[in-house]
Amino acid sequence: MTTVWLDPNARRQIAREAARFRLVETGGPLFGFGEEERLTVVAAGGPGPKARHRPMSFVPDRGAVTEAIDFVWTEGERRYRYLGSWHTHPRGRPTPSGRDRQTAREMSEDEGVALARPLILIQSTWPTRRLVRDIDLRAHHWDRARDDLVPATLIDVRDAERDWPILELT
Repeated sequence: MTTVWLDPNARRQIAREAARFRLVETGGPLFGFGEEERLTVVAAGGPGPKARHRPMSFVPDRGAVTEAIDFVWTEGERRYRYLGSWHTHPRGRPTPSGRDRQTAREMSEDEGVALARPLILIQSTWPTRRLVRDIDLRAHHWDRARDDLVPATLIDVRDAERDWPILELT
């Protein structure tokens, strides 16, 4: 099973965006380092200004995602790479939908993405809660052999435990 270590700044970015768009889906790219079974997420991007948010779907601003990838590559001194994406499920569970599976499959097959096993984080949001709960965030990793997103272990890193440079996306 894959273990995903989540930087506190990345967690705060996901929580901020999820709370801001708690009634509709939102999301963004994930960046970090690691190999197949052990990944570290050091930064999470937002949806971008031209993103489309709906109650049951989300289309990111592709230009903003590309800019974030370039920014992370440069500012992270080529230590970090694109790992996948995060998104919300308003009024739902943090489990993959059929659309999530299809998106992960397409990402894994897209040579331009060059990501055989994309990481997908799903955050549940609720209209009556302005705060986003950590227990409502789940990690999933694409498994080609199963042709499915499989659960991954998600571990929040404390600020004191971080041993990589801080990288904030705005």
